[in-house]
Amino acid sequence: MKGLANLVTLSRFVFIFLAAICIIAYSPAHDEYRWATLCLVVLAILSDIADGKVARLLNQESSLGAAMDAVADALGFTLGFIFLSFFDLGMKFPLWFVVIVVGREVAVYGLYLAVMLKKGRVDRKPSRLAKWNTTLLAVCVVLLLLRFEYAWPLWLLASLTTIVTGTENIAYSWDALRAASRKS
Repeated sequence: MKGLANLVTLSRFVFIFLAAICIIAYSPAHDEYRWATLCLVVLAILSDIADGKVARLLNQESSLGAAMDAVADALGFTLGFIFLSFFDLGMKFPLWFVVIVVGREVAVYGLYLAVMLKKGRVDRKPSRLAKWNTTLLAVCVVLLLLRFEYAWPLWLLASLTTIVTGTENIAYSWDALRAASRKS
């Protein structure tokens, strides 16, 4: 693995890991861990924005980079939502929201793995709605860490876009698996 774009993506794994440690270490007496988590989440978001732009700018686009980006997104949202529902940093995500987000990640990436094993690749670029969904989820995390009490309408909107994009991705995966089965 080489290239600046892949290093930017790898940095997101480090930010996710460090944010998880800060969430676990948090206590009301040590609010600096919440602020550190917020900074690490913002760095992870910025690295997610930057890695694709760097890859295109430096002509470093690769299937490995795309796969690492998808895994980093799934890992970040899955761990983030689970941790931010079980560890109380002054606010917690409601369980229903976590079930929707984590359920989508598990279903979509589980099926993507099945498609990869069957076809050797996943021929799917994120839709515009999927990119908006990622943005909404990231904003939800930031607002929770800022203890913004009136974020629940955004949670509802993010839940809806998560369900819609999850359904689209599951349908794609089923179609890809059926098509691959007919060819073999």
